[in-house]
Amino acid sequence: MHHSVKHIGFAAHLRYRWMESLIYGSIKYIPLAIIGGFCAQDVALVHFFNITNGHLNHAKY
Repeated sequence: MHHSVKHIGFAAHLRYRWMESLIYGSIKYIPLAIIGGFCAQDVALVHFFNITNGHLNHAKY
């Protein structure tokens, strides 16, 4: 959905279907927390890193 915009930019990373974040978040963060033994702060740190990386990937150069 977020690649359907005419001009990819910083805000394009914020366009998504609500189920995407639920499904992809579950796939990424639940195993990290359970199998990896990471605490909530570590999972939050990885989450914010992923968001920052997504914003930078979709930013205009």
